[in-house]
Amino acid sequence: MMSTQPPIRKRVEIIKVLVGPAMTSQPFLLPRRQLEFYFPYLRSHIEYLTLSNILCLPFEDPSAFEMLTSWMNYEPNPATCHQGARELQDKLRSEDKDGVALAYKVWLLTHKLGGPCLVLRDECIRYLYEAYTMPRPGAQQLSITPSVALYVLQKSVSTNELQHFIVAVLARAKRPWSSAITGLTWEGVLEQVPDLRNLMEKAWGSSWEERNARLLKMEMYMCTPGEVTPNWSHKQTAQGGPANMQDGLWMKKDLREHTND
Repeated sequence: MMSTQPPIRKRVEIIKVLVGPAMTSQPFLLPRRQLEFYFPYLRSHIEYLTLSNILCLPFEDPSAFEMLTSWMNYEPNPATCHQGARELQDKLRSEDKDGVALAYKVWLLTHKLGGPCLVLRDECIRYLYEAYTMPRPGAQQLSITPSVALYVLQKSVSTNELQHFIVAVLARAKRPWSSAITGLTWEGVLEQVPDLRNLMEKAWGSSWEERNARLLKMEMYMCTPGEVTPNWSHKQTAQGGPANMQDGLWMKKDLREHTND
């Protein structure tokens, strides 16, 4: 008699992750245990890898994923730990080829993947908050460019703290916006994200003090206690979690239609 037992799936231990569009994807070879531990979002995808050890992430950014793997494999060797940490920090603060700081891309990727890598998300927002609101002595305060705004608003699958940060920083700027960056203009951004225009009109109708107050303290953009856990996805919508920041509700309704497209 033929056996009716289902075939035993072979467990894949080394996974080839292809990040980016199909024709230009960048490969990463990573241990299964490492992926499952650091990226809870990928666990269900990894579970169904049977005939192949290839996991495709066509919509993610290769530069951000490379930064994430460097962070995962970072070993605090006493002799070189300061140098290694400095190199990671400098890379996080650098701009990619499209003019968008790597910190934005890494923030969006870690926010999606969840779990322990949310610690790196905190590192990103710490740098962005300081650079755009309270630069260190001798450093020039940065401003949001059209490329950055469009990237964050289009790449976000739902309203998040980074969107709130972008809009709050823009609301503090003088009207109208100006940018020395050639190529993409603010008119181009507003045409592609019409809800942003409506949101900014409402913000500019408020006093400068009110607009300034909408830029929350940095702690409000950081992980909440207990968020970096195996059940991180439930923490996202739990009372007091980042998805329910009461101070951030002023922008959620206005951007909801855009982000749910």
